[in-house]
Amino acid sequence: SLVTLALLVDRVGIFALALGPLIGHVAGVALLVSLVRRVLRDPPGFVPAATATDDTARRNRRFWISLAPMSLAANFGHINLLVDNAFASYLPTGAITMLGFAFVIVSNSELLTTLSLAEVSFARLASSALQGTEALRETLRWSLRYMTLVTAPLSAGALVFGMPLVRLLFQRGQFTSESTLGVSR
Repeated sequence: SLVTLALLVDRVGIFALALGPLIGHVAGVALLVSLVRRVLRDPPGFVPAATATDDTARRNRRFWISLAPMSLAANFGHINLLVDNAFASYLPTGAITMLGFAFVIVSNSELLTTLSLAEVSFARLASSALQGTEALRETLRWSLRYMTLVTAPLSAGALVFGMPLVRLLFQRGQFTSESTLGVSR
């Protein structure tokens, strides 16, 4: 991303920020496809078990139906940031920067809490899915309870201590008290 930004910023401007990850993802997919063809092979003597065509089609359909909502959910954070920046561009000067600082606080708290809990929960959910529907339901309830237990106080703390937190983390130099007020809103 940084190389693309340095090489293309004079030609395409701010769009160089988007081209870096795009080129990186395309290169990564191309590398994976080339490695899959060379590396992933069945061991000698392996004979795959024959499956019914209807069963395979049904499993493929279930996979793609399950993947669609997960893909959408995984991309909402990036789409939301893009939309937020688009709306902030119509606001007074500095609004996008303030939004960026606020995003840093939110994303770091998210990484340290809910995403950490989600990693633990996914392993438990996979294990419970093998045990049956009722075990899966109970594990899902357990996971949601703990995520709520962690995120509710964080949300309340962000509302109550937003201004002091922003002041502590960012207010120095060119980041004035007006900037603190803008970020904490």
